Amino acid sequence: MIYDLCVIGSGPAGQNAAISAAKENLKVLVIEKSYIGGVCQNTGTIPSKTLRDTAFFMSDFKGRTKHGISSSSTTNIDLEKVKSRLISIVNNGQEFIHRNLEKNNIEIAKGTAEFIDKNTIVITDKEDRKETIEAKNILIATGTSPYHPDNITFDNKYIFDSNSILSLNFNAKRMIIVGAGVIGCEYACIFAKLGIKVTLIEERDRLLPFLDEEISNSLEFSMRDSGIIIKMGEKIIDAEITEKNVVKATFESNKTIVSDVLLYTVGRYGNIGKLKLENINLKTNDRGHIKVNECMQTEIEGIYAVGDIIGTPSLASTSAMQGRIAASKMFKDSYKPMDLNKITYGIYTIPEISMVGETEASLSNKKIPYEVGIGHFRETGRGQIIGDQHGILKLLFHRENLTLLGVHAIGDLVTEIIHIGQAILKHEGTIDYFIDSVFNYPTLSEVYKIAAQNGLNRLNNI
Repeated sequence: MIYDLCVIGSGPAGQNAAISAAKENLKVLVIEKSYIGGVCQNTGTIPSKTLRDTAFFMSDFKGRTKHGISSSSTTNIDLEKVKSRLISIVNNGQEFIHRNLEKNNIEIAKGTAEFIDKNTIVITDKEDRKETIEAKNILIATGTSPYHPDNITFDNKYIFDSNSILSLNFNAKRMIIVGAGVIGCEYACIFAKLGIKVTLIEERDRLLPFLDEEISNSLEFSMRDSGIIIKMGEKIIDAEITEKNVVKATFESNKTIVSDVLLYTVGRYGNIGKLKLENINLKTNDRGHIKVNECMQTEIEGIYAVGDIIGTPSLASTSAMQGRIAASKMFKDSYKPMDLNKITYGIYTIPEISMVGETEASLSNKKIPYEVGIGHFRETGRGQIIGDQHGILKLLFHRENLTLLGVHAIGDLVTEIIHIGQAILKHEGTIDYFIDSVFNYPTLSEVYKIAAQNGLNRLNNI
């Protein structure tokens, strides 16, 4: 049998490509070497955000006096129930994805994929049984894996990467997290709120430098305020497990830190090891990423790549869209290119961060005249109710025509309310929308109106 499309990988990118093709009544096969749903569903986004939900609830519960609840109320965590909830949510997601693929008459093969030529794949299952299939088009959606430096031994008992950290014994009291990227910052917030003393190590001199500087600084203040120790400009050179079963980390500065566990989150590399891309002469960069054009085509005819394997932005949301774009190009020869400047970014630290559009730095570099409007969550009724005294939303808009250029926010639920700004940005609207619209009361969405009014006041020197 010759398939119209063979998809290697079942994460958000692979799922969406497969389903889009199947809806055109095409014959589709998905190959998955591990669990359905990929890293996103099984060891990454979904389980980590589930744990974050628990941590956020606990952090709010510890501040329960604002709700009139006695401080003597218990805050003990039932570790087995926490783990059970993680497993249940992961399993439910797997079942949903599996049903969705089957409902669309998509075949699923379990095993590793290896290219013979650009139309032929050999699938090897766990029992080393092999099956050869042919496909008119092949889409690579194998994702990435954590980088393991040679000087660190990962045993998944004391030293972890981001794929294995959720197997941690939650009774650990101290944790070193190496790498203050998105994953490192998210886990630092989660484990700190669960009562673990976290030390966050970063080689650079600023947290998440791609963020608006004001938002980045606000996050750093919040993390330090929650007890996280942040050490900038430090590079780890060794990590060893001592006779006392603790981790001793050594840095280039000759400093050492002792901890119960260490989480290493610096870098991820493309999962290309067993694909034998050399058989189709498909090259990757030094991080295992595959180069594609705007419709996800590689340099080899009939071979597409989507998701984390092609590099930034490496988001589940954009990966899903990339899968749909690739399928549309394959079978309709049409597609809508993705405008990366108008996609939302969500970072699930505590508090959350979200952004869309330009930053002040990018606007300055482009010499675009802009003004800033800032709204504080404490200025809204909903912000007062939930006790978010530090959340802010920042609007960037054109000084001359008031066109919205960017939205940046930090605080409770900002990954939800960011889409209001995204919609206006996508349709090239102005901040007049926020001034003229009536928002539900009390909601955090009202902060858009406050920020817009603040921006107009600044523009008019009021």
